[in-house]
Amino acid sequence: MEIRKYYLSLLTIGLLLTCTVAGAEKLYLNTGTRAPYTTEQRQGFLDLIIAELFDRLGYEGEVPVYRASARALANANDGVDAGVAMRIAGWRRSTQICCAFLRR
Repeated sequence: MEIRKYYLSLLTIGLLLTCTVAGAEKLYLNTGTRAPYTTEQRQGFLDLIIAELFDRLGYEGEVPVYRASARALANANDGVDAGVAMRIAGWRRSTQICCAFLRR
C-alpha cells in the first residue's frame, strides 16, 4: 500500500508540474537524501525517476542534493527550486513531537 501511495505522489508531482511551470527552461526538484536515492553519477533512484518524469513531460530537470534537508525545504518554499523530490508527509509534525518529548 505504501508503494502505491509513493507512485501516486510521483504522478501528482508530474501533473502539478504540467499545470504550473509551462515554459520553464530547467526545473530543479531538490533533496537532502543521498545514496541509494541520489548519487554523484546521477544513477540513484530519484535521479533516474525524476529524469524520466521530466523527459516524458518534455522538460529538462535535475535533482540538486543539499547536505541539509532543511536547506532543501527552505529552497523549495522560497521558490529557489521547483520543489522537493522526496518529501515526507507529516515530517514537521513528527519533528515537533520528538523535540517536545526530548525537552522533558
